[in-house]
Amino acid sequence: GDVWDCPELELGEHCVHPTELIDADSDGVLALWQEYRSGGFGAGHLPFAGGAAEQPAILMDALHLLSGAAELLKPKKPDREQS
Repeated sequence: GDVWDCPELELGEHCVHPTELIDADSDGVLALWQEYRSGGFGAGHLPFAGGAAEQPAILMDALHLLSGAAELLKPKKPDREQS
């Protein structure tokens, strides 16, 4: 079968599709992160009233972790050669 690998995230090889590794709770956090980043210009919607300082620390940690992973998965821009 297919082997999935993501060296950027150092997850190792898996013989199942990566979406099979996400449980319902993780899927919920991923959905929150998608809303959070939908602003395009910084933080978007947050699930609890108030700003980032009023959100549970564990939620903000999870959102920052997902944002970091997303950065690692972005295509690398070629370096410009200086002449």
